[in-house]
Amino acid sequence: MNCHRSVLDLVPGFIVEVDENLVITMANSETCGKWVSIVEGKTLFYELFLQKKCAPEDCIIENTFEFKKPLSREIDTGSGEVFNIKTNYVNENDSAKVLAHIIDITDQKRAQEEAKGHHEKL
Repeated sequence: MNCHRSVLDLVPGFIVEVDENLVITMANSETCGKWVSIVEGKTLFYELFLQKKCAPEDCIIENTFEFKKPLSREIDTGSGEVFNIKTNYVNENDSAKVLAHIIDITDQKRAQEEAKGHHEKL
């Protein structure tokens, strides 16, 4: 296990690194434990990075490669889970990659909706 991997495994949330061919080059242990389809060396699992009912070209990872700048997006997967995804474009030694940090905000969004519903009843 390299030093970078050890550090990434300590970061709360999910971290995925993807190369220009949309192949996963690294994922922290929390990510691999949550999504069995995220496997290093395999092609990106689109469903995680898309708003429900969106086309693959709306993928935040692909958009980050296209615009070559950090992006942030809230993703409602349609399965009841909501994630905040922040991406960074990295180009070192002519090797471009996108690093995505994903935070599960499902409970936070539910609490906001409950509070909003309670407030509307008053």
